[in-house]
Amino acid sequence: TVLIGRFLDYLPFAVGSVFISFWIFGIYKKSWRLFAIEDYITYFFASIVGSVLLFFCILVFSTTMIFPPLFYIFFQLTIFFSLILSRSSFLVFQLITDRETRKNGKRVLILGTGPDGEIAYQWIKDHPQLNMRLVGFISESQSLRARKIHGLSVFGGSNEIAKILLVGKIEGIIVSPDVQKTDSMVTQIIDQCLSHGCWVKKVTLVISDLSKLEL
Repeated sequence: TVLIGRFLDYLPFAVGSVFISFWIFGIYKKSWRLFAIEDYITYFFASIVGSVLLFFCILVFSTTMIFPPLFYIFFQLTIFFSLILSRSSFLVFQLITDRETRKNGKRVLILGTGPDGEIAYQWIKDHPQLNMRLVGFISESQSLRARKIHGLSVFGGSNEIAKILLVGKIEGIIVSPDVQKTDSMVTQIIDQCLSHGCWVKKVTLVISDLSKLEL
């Protein structure tokens, strides 16, 4: 009880130390919809740095060592597991909500992982009448490989598309609005999809001037 009371006196320093550590490791820049194994390592070191910063803050503003070494270890582990649980709970919740809509339907992939890929994902999710089962995303970005977006895997691009289509039994590809057909990578993917009997459709966004249209 005494230890908790002392910790509450230094709570602003604890919060500040954690914020600074998260900023140093770029955790605030990471998208919460993405989650990969390497994030565990980042979170682990960020929690260590946060605990060390708290130690030095207390060392500067206190004349005595008011917390035992085990306290800082406990503080570090609390930060670490809090991050893991918060990110994992987000993923688990997404998997549960999408479970029913992903049971049946045509197996499709979304080409594109940017904001427009997000729009394509949300559109398919909100319109079950399309009868599409999202299997994952296609991206040329190496940084997204082995990651999850809304619980769906991110696969490789033109070099791996043939294998992905066969193994995943993919029936169609949804191209996000920002993906341009003139891109050589996109052209290769489309050609390989068509050669494997896989249809390709593109999501388009149109802004119309209602003042010039008959309602």
